[in-house]
Amino acid sequence: MGLKVVTKRQYLVLSLVLAAVYLWVGTRPRLPHALGVFPDWLGHGLAYGVLAWVLRRGMDAFVPAAIGATGHGMLLEWLQRSVPGRSAEVTDVLADALGAILGAWLVRRPW
Repeated sequence: MGLKVVTKRQYLVLSLVLAAVYLWVGTRPRLPHALGVFPDWLGHGLAYGVLAWVLRRGMDAFVPAAIGATGHGMLLEWLQRSVPGRSAEVTDVLADALGAILGAWLVRRPW
């Protein structure tokens, strides 16, 4: 059985699914307990690193992938202002941006 190749279109569809999941989780009044185990900044960095990595695989462009993932994080923080029990934090956006930059950059690595 051979290795299956994931197409750019499939990566883009996956990025939309991830973005929708992040939006759903981020607009809940309370996080599921398992998500509260990690430091907040680490969760943001990892989540948006994964989103940017998937976007970069689908777009094959560093800047749009990093900006797209960071923009999603900014939008989510803005939406959280109106969710009871949630707040918008500049540090969360910074963690999102750093994770997105790293995730988009890692696509170039030879692994």
